[in-house]
Amino acid sequence: YASLQAFFSGKRNSFIASFTNPRVNDGDLSFGNDAYISREYFDDFSKNTIGDTIRFALPVGEYSTVGWGYRLDRYELYDIDDDAAKIIKEREGENISSVAHVRFTRDTTDSKEKPTKGTIFKTFNEFGGGPIGGDDDFIKPVVEFQAYHQLAPNHVLHGRTRGGAVLENGQGDVPVFERFYIGGIDSIRGYNSRDISPRDPESGDRIGGDRMAFVNLEYIWVFKPDLGLALVPFFDMGINYDSSAEFNWDDELKKSVGLEMRWRSPMGDLRFAYGFPLDEGRDGEQHSGRFEFSMGQFF
Repeated sequence: YASLQAFFSGKRNSFIASFTNPRVNDGDLSFGNDAYISREYFDDFSKNTIGDTIRFALPVGEYSTVGWGYRLDRYELYDIDDDAAKIIKEREGENISSVAHVRFTRDTTDSKEKPTKGTIFKTFNEFGGGPIGGDDDFIKPVVEFQAYHQLAPNHVLHGRTRGGAVLENGQGDVPVFERFYIGGIDSIRGYNSRDISPRDPESGDRIGGDRMAFVNLEYIWVFKPDLGLALVPFFDMGINYDSSAEFNWDDELKKSVGLEMRWRSPMGDLRFAYGFPLDEGRDGEQHSGRFEFSMGQFF
């Protein structure tokens, strides 16, 4: 399989060329390669990246897959604000990111597209710097678990929990773009990363967290099976914090409720979600509900 992709928005432009051979020499091993160029615009800086990722995967038994790979990026940080956080300024100019990864997936659901029962367990671990070189030294493990339970035809309970940490792997700080930023349609609906992301104590800039965890609880009612239409009331909650700062559950834990409509359209999976935050944002204010739209795939 080969593909060329281009993305354009006010915050990110990118070009990606991908190639995948799912059965190398007609065996079980798969191989893939992704080459990419991107330009990203953050609040306090801009970032240009050119890089390449190689990836391998191998099934283990009936339900499980292991994968591994390596990415090498050359990136440049520029247009950095004068009052930006120190963790941002120290990456100014050109840098090299050398990162290896390993992942494991176990999927026992009854359907890839419309699961009604079973579980999904995923773990993804990245290792940057150290003996494989580069300027970015970090270790980032992420774990996710999902469960589906059918109450009746077209009525399914779904739960997902995801957690991760990013640890220093040397003397330098972990770059801000390798830290966690949660909030939004794929994590805690009703918030954006501005509401949840930790901030630098001196500059007030969003610098992400080195720890995160969140839970999604959903009731999926497929009211038009022939059209692939579903209504999904949900409850989300999670935390995104910096381990170097004092932790307070009342300040860190964010919760939301809302309703989502999903449509498996001929153009792909569409999601329309409205989430209402139950807690104050990082600015100490209670924000109103937030509408979000996504196209591509569900959780």
